[in-house]
Amino acid sequence: MKRQILSWTFIGLIIRLLVMPFSFHGHDIFWIYYAPFKFITQGAWDPYLHLSQNFPGLHYTYYAPFLFFIISLFLFLFQPLLPDLSRLYSVFETWNYTFTGNTIHYASIFSGMQLFRTLFIFKLPFLIFDFSIGAIILSLLKSRPKERIAAYIIWMLNPFILHSCYAIGQVDIIVTFLVMAALYCIYLRKKKTACVILTLGVLTKTMPILLIPFAIILLADSFREGVKLSIFSAVTFLTLIIPFMISSGNLVFNSFFFFGTGSSSLRQVFFMISYALLSFFYIFTRKKGPADFDFIVSAFIIILLLFYAFYVVTLRYFIVITPLLIYISMKNKKFWWYGLVFLIALFELKNFDTTVQWGLFSPLYPEFFSGLPIMDSFLNLKIDVRIIHKLMYRVFFAASLIMCAHLLYYNRKNFNFQKFMPWQKSA
Repeated sequence: MKRQILSWTFIGLIIRLLVMPFSFHGHDIFWIYYAPFKFITQGAWDPYLHLSQNFPGLHYTYYAPFLFFIISLFLFLFQPLLPDLSRLYSVFETWNYTFTGNTIHYASIFSGMQLFRTLFIFKLPFLIFDFSIGAIILSLLKSRPKERIAAYIIWMLNPFILHSCYAIGQVDIIVTFLVMAALYCIYLRKKKTACVILTLGVLTKTMPILLIPFAIILLADSFREGVKLSIFSAVTFLTLIIPFMISSGNLVFNSFFFFGTGSSSLRQVFFMISYALLSFFYIFTRKKGPADFDFIVSAFIIILLLFYAFYVVTLRYFIVITPLLIYISMKNKKFWWYGLVFLIALFELKNFDTTVQWGLFSPLYPEFFSGLPIMDSFLNLKIDVRIIHKLMYRVFFAASLIMCAHLLYYNRKNFNFQKFMPWQKSA
């Protein structure tokens, strides 16, 4: 078993190392490192104040504070390996805030500024969080030797991670790690630590805020304990937020945007109603006593699937749920079918532009890779791809809701329905 784990670790590492230096998407990864660069080189420790003062017309702000600290730490360690970074960011400021270039522009203008080295080093931190998630998966499935190896192999070959993390250069792998670390703490019955880590997830990217109420509902054995867990989360949140509020007022709260730009108001309302109903359902029907671990994992999956189905889903947001799907599918093989449907539907639905396909490899040869035809170009010869996209969304939506229902049925022993059906009790 150790030999298999080492072999697949090596294979997974080689695949990642081959992708890291040669691909990126638009300004994404350079924007992620921009505020930490200003912090390290100019002492601009408040990215929200810095951006508002220097770029007042900017319609977006930096990510939440904990991500800023994480990336700043890694850049502080690796900056000596990037002597050309100051020149790169002086050009980046011009393009990002004046010309708004895309991948091919950045690949061209950064070509003489150690671009391959910069991309490789910028993505190095991802490996730590990525392989840590793999270790957590192995730990959670330690009683199932065959399943833990299969799960680890799938994680090493996870197309969502390879595409959105290492090819595009987005940081959702960090949020995914924090969610999995919180679940591992739940597995060890460390409730307070789990709530603190989930809150750090919110302070990295907003999405885990959906999971905290359910974590408290399912972990607290009493109302008093629920209050204590809520306080731990609140104190963690305020500890990191207050310094920025003192520095720049409410600007820091602009970092907690909630992914609503791609969804209609009606869909957002449906999600909020579904979320509220699900909350009440778990509060009033779950049995007393410590919640089963699979029950909690299933609840997290249901919440995220509802969010993706009703609100908005992209390949990189979907990263967060992938280790949970791998785990639950190893406990019940029937759930594998949903993962396969999600994979096919999302890569067709959300991978429709050249910039997120061949264009990602523009650093190697901008004109060549940006000009290659994509899958939709061939499909469009036979059928209008807009029909395919609409179909894929409906398939994804239906599969999400069916899996939610399947998970509720799978965990039916954890619910006490007699509160709502007293005639069963009398019978």
